[in-house]
Amino acid sequence: MVFLGEIDGSGRTGRSAYNIGQMKVFVALLSALSACSLAAAGGELTVGPKGQYQTVQAAVDAATPHSVIHIQPGVYKERVVVPYAKPFLTFRGDDPGTTVITNNSHAGLPGPKGPINTFATQTVFIQANDFTAENLTFENSAGNQGQAVALTIMGDRGIFRNCRFLGYQDTLLPQAGRQYFDRCYIAGAVDFIFGGSAAWFDHCTIHVTANGYITAA
Repeated sequence: MVFLGEIDGSGRTGRSAYNIGQMKVFVALLSALSACSLAAAGGELTVGPKGQYQTVQAAVDAATPHSVIHIQPGVYKERVVVPYAKPFLTFRGDDPGTTVITNNSHAGLPGPKGPINTFATQTVFIQANDFTAENLTFENSAGNQGQAVALTIMGDRGIFRNCRFLGYQDTLLPQAGRQYFDRCYIAGAVDFIFGGSAAWFDHCTIHVTANGYITAA
């Protein structure tokens, strides 16, 4: 993984100012494009006890590209996949402290072809480009059971604002493309940020919960 930008607002990670500037321009343009696209689409789906859908996945299945999925406060225990065919989706919560998408899969659990590996454990799997998430928590609650991913993103131009990523080992997997994390909180104990993307962490908090490594790049 290539880290660009600031970890906690105190300084840069050693990449050149030129690359940081390029990423800032990219984020500004992407934010403007996303805002225009969402305004043009104007579609909002609601998930929650009083919403149109009871699960996040049901809303994703019903959504069209450029939709906003408003996730009401609650704990949603499920696995969510945003497929490649649904770009420009936005997940929007009200508060990351009260809106949680969680699951507890971990490497070694039985799967259809034998024990699953790291890359099948994620609670949320973003395959589509131009995904945005705001004010949400993504969690893998497996604990100290081995590799257990909270979120994987394979799509390009992903944006996460004021989100929390909670886990123990392999919490966050930005695997491909470019992603921007703005004022996020990422917690874990072992190799909990890893992958092959170019990721910029802007004023984020990275919390090591045990005596382990932050990243395996």
